[in-house]
Amino acid sequence: MITTRDRRGHVPPTRTAFLLVLATLLAGCGDDSGGNPVRPGPGSPSSQFTGAFVGGYEAGLLSISIPTANLAPRLRAAAVTDTVVTASGVMSLDGGEVVTLGGYYDTAADSLHLVGGPWTLAGLYYPTTGPPVIEGTIDGPNGAALFACFAGNTDSVQVFCGTFESGATPATGRWNVLIAGATLGGLMAPEGAASAMGFSGLVTGSGTSRSLTFSAGEPGSGFISGVGTWNTITREVAGTWATETDSGTWAGERCLQGGGGPN
Repeated sequence: MITTRDRRGHVPPTRTAFLLVLATLLAGCGDDSGGNPVRPGPGSPSSQFTGAFVGGYEAGLLSISIPTANLAPRLRAAAVTDTVVTASGVMSLDGGEVVTLGGYYDTAADSLHLVGGPWTLAGLYYPTTGPPVIEGTIDGPNGAALFACFAGNTDSVQVFCGTFESGATPATGRWNVLIAGATLGGLMAPEGAASAMGFSGLVTGSGTSRSLTFSAGEPGSGFISGVGTWNTITREVAGTWATETDSGTWAGERCLQGGGGPN
């Protein structure tokens, strides 16, 4: 489930604090004497996450790689010391720009911190009953955005970049959808908005046309729900959404890796 909130009340680190921690990690990588918690051994397994980010001014595809397979606390033995490991990522903006990210993952706090150019990402890992997810916030050159990534690569996680529009007002914006098996997640933000919203749902059916349902919030407090279809041949999704005061349509296509928006 995509919750788009900090479960522990953590305050994302400032960019200066982040860079100080990252510098310490990179300095440690130069020690070949063994026992370095940020250097995975040869053939070490890694955790891959694929998802999307959405803000009022940009959106796109996001991939994250963490060189450890045991992210969830329940998978780590009591004797295993919590460590900080290097992490990396790639943001493919729908306008074509590609941003390479570097940083670290803290296994004690289950937190991810990445930076690239003017972009800083801070997120948390949630070992949910569906696909595990990393989600959080992005501080970029045009303001804040949200991101969410399911565990898996681009073969197992389908990401769709799109837009929405209102049927009653001139409102439009960005609308990205993530699908992993029967689980759906998504992010949306009105054009130029200072905040974004996450939602979650289910994928049902089989074959070339599958049904999508989703919702977020509670009645009387930012509630949204909707339905849609996924055409697995054309790699397109589309549907309708509704709040307590508005309704409209949304649509998207499979996001391109390396920028360029939908494909």
